[in-house]
Amino acid sequence: MKTVDIGIDLGTTNSAIARAAGEDVTVFKNRDRMDVTPSVVRIDQSGRIIVGRRAYDSRIVCPGDVALEFKRTMGQSDRIPFESTGRELTAEELSAEVLKSLLEDAARGGGEPATAAVVTVPAAFGQLQCEATARAAKRAGLKQTVLLQEPIAAAIAYGIRPEGQDCRFLIYDLGGGTFDLALMSTHGGQISVIEHRGDSMLGGKDVDQLIVDRILLPAIAAKFNLPPGEPSRQLRQALYRAAEEAKIELSQAETFLAVVLDAGNDADGDAIELELEISRAALETLVTPLLQRTVDLCRTALTDAGVEPKELSCMLLVGGPTQMPVVRRLLAGAFPGVTIDTSLDPMTVVARGAALYASTLVREGDEAETPAAPDAVALQIACEPVWNEPTCPLYGRVDQMPDGATALEVRVEAAGGQWSSGWVPVADGTFELELHLVGQGVTRFEISLRNEEGRSYPASPASVQVRRGLAVANPPLPHSIGAEVVDEQGVASVDILFPRSTSLPASVRKTYHARHTLRPSEPDRSLAIKIWEGEYPDPEANQWVGGLMIHASEIERPIPEGADIELELRIDASRCMTVEAYVPILDQHFTERVYVPEENEEAALDDAEEVRDVVDEQIDRLRTVEYQARLVGDDLTRMELRHLERGLEDIHIESANAPRDPDSARRLVQKAKELRGKLSLVEQRLRRGSGLSLAIREYERVLGDTRRVVAEYAKASEAQEFEILEREGNAAREHGDMNGMKDAIRDLKRLYVRIAAQHDWYWTEWMESIIALPDTHLLPPEARQQLEHGRLALQRGNIADVKAAVRYLWRYVSGGGGGAMGSESGIRH
Repeated sequence: MKTVDIGIDLGTTNSAIARAAGEDVTVFKNRDRMDVTPSVVRIDQSGRIIVGRRAYDSRIVCPGDVALEFKRTMGQSDRIPFESTGRELTAEELSAEVLKSLLEDAARGGGEPATAAVVTVPAAFGQLQCEATARAAKRAGLKQTVLLQEPIAAAIAYGIRPEGQDCRFLIYDLGGGTFDLALMSTHGGQISVIEHRGDSMLGGKDVDQLIVDRILLPAIAAKFNLPPGEPSRQLRQALYRAAEEAKIELSQAETFLAVVLDAGNDADGDAIELELEISRAALETLVTPLLQRTVDLCRTALTDAGVEPKELSCMLLVGGPTQMPVVRRLLAGAFPGVTIDTSLDPMTVVARGAALYASTLVREGDEAETPAAPDAVALQIACEPVWNEPTCPLYGRVDQMPDGATALEVRVEAAGGQWSSGWVPVADGTFELELHLVGQGVTRFEISLRNEEGRSYPASPASVQVRRGLAVANPPLPHSIGAEVVDEQGVASVDILFPRSTSLPASVRKTYHARHTLRPSEPDRSLAIKIWEGEYPDPEANQWVGGLMIHASEIERPIPEGADIELELRIDASRCMTVEAYVPILDQHFTERVYVPEENEEAALDDAEEVRDVVDEQIDRLRTVEYQARLVGDDLTRMELRHLERGLEDIHIESANAPRDPDSARRLVQKAKELRGKLSLVEQRLRRGSGLSLAIREYERVLGDTRRVVAEYAKASEAQEFEILEREGNAAREHGDMNGMKDAIRDLKRLYVRIAAQHDWYWTEWMESIIALPDTHLLPPEARQQLEHGRLALQRGNIADVKAAVRYLWRYVSGGGGGAMGSESGIRH
């Protein structure tokens, strides 16, 4: 049987590809005779795609045609423009081009095109990012792709030996764009991940950013008359090139003369050029707070796992930035007595480990097997691909005796003749052997057969291989996965189906209930099942990763409110999900792969003002929670809320001063979502005690919206009706009357719609909000057609057609429609 053998480290700044063959691992060199390829793509004026060093070197002279560090937007809908051709590509599409280039290097160096590979991903990657990586591999031409977490690949490459049993070690992986750590152990012949942490927005790129912002750009601004606003793209690229050179050189030298050239002209027309000496000491002072975040994550991982630093046998360093002396000094100081292992090339260690892991995986598909000879004897072989002892058991069975043979013998020999089992009889169609593994790498064994007269028969499979070492335990799930459910008060929360660190592959089945009746006679209705990734009860504090819709058009009989819906969710070792809903009352299954949204909140919020709007919304929400805490006299919770409020205000201030780039906005959004998640935990705690907090929040939101519409557009009778509803709602809030508040919310919403629907702005706002939904690709074809009609009508100012489109699309984006993100959850406990 043939094994995968190819391992790929698809990195933020650099990528590498390797192949395992026996005990040897070969890192393929690219056209520049280098082991690593810059993860950079250029599309020139003729439309030709260039990957690697040549693309990287051209980023100064034609920055508008070069894309780099796009791995940070993997799984998002951000499209990177290429000015000369007008093309726009996503990170997934660009990653596919990098993979194609690596596979071409491997074919040139190995002589055989690869159709299967192990591709590594950061441990911090979420579901969307893993799905996008798998799709990029498919785009690149790989028919079989297995995703492996980078820290696990590094542990395999470092060659944790079988004799190193019952030890614990830490993988510290600081790459160009991401930071990962994994606390691992060797026990029972396996390498297992005990705990893992990561930050997908922390890496060598952030060191470069600090050098640019704190050292180079101020020096340029002091010498030249820079135009107002953000630096030009040409200047930024020149500064980043100088910063990266300084970072690399100062890992070896105490000082470095940074040179900025080809940076364009200032406002006076003078060429921007600079020579500036930077010391290692100045750089280390600058980056220490950034690197301290990685140390803090290491300490958190150890604390959560209940492991003392003194229990670690070593810490293995991975990634180019770990060559900075300050990194190694910080780690040595934080974890005294722990051996810092830097014995392997940090730039290729992940690709090497991925290749070793790939050598234990059987290639899928017809092309994986060499065609068997016509008279070959089919065997069923059971043998572990990785074994930690010197001898490994092998079990075999003969499916059918060859014509004319009444007895068979089998012999298994290590390639090269270093060991042989001798001829062993096949008894009752089965045989059992103890394979002797040669060395510490992979041993390939050839299988031979003969009958009682000595006639030889080819075997199928003709060989088997085993790697001496520790097997990799099932990979852990880095983030919890759950389904959104709604309680009796209409409050949505995430019901965790797979807790964080669940071993993969995994599956779970759980019974929920239909939130509302679904009838075939109402084809515009659906039941939405929404899947979220994250640790918080508030769905919006997590990451939406897809959903399944049960459409009324798919059923022949009604699904009554409260009917059982059995949900089954499966996640394979590469983090690909499948969801199935079974409705017993119909005896009908609804199955599909979980859809991956085209964009998410992090992708959309690339403007500082939008980030501040999100923060303001959470501060308003916090005020409601604080009001409820005051009602119930919970002073400790009020202190906790004040701390969260300070955190939100800090983000507000930071967003006003942050550089206007997508990475800065994403960091702020991540911080805001984390604080939102913590706020949701406080809400959940209060709700358990009073059941009132979120109802108050919803009431005050609806009351404010309706008040604004009434003040500007209402008739006298409508204004009087609003006053009555406000008095009734306020009374219900003061007395903690949940039902009274629900009635007030319902009636206020009806009044709002009755007033607002008479005005064109109401319909245009609805149309704009539907267009902006992140999952319109999930709509059925006829709905997508209506969406396009509405879009065109909006551009032409044709309000009648806009109304028609909105009325049609309402069924998909409000109260049980077909667009998952626009729908409320259709299931409850």
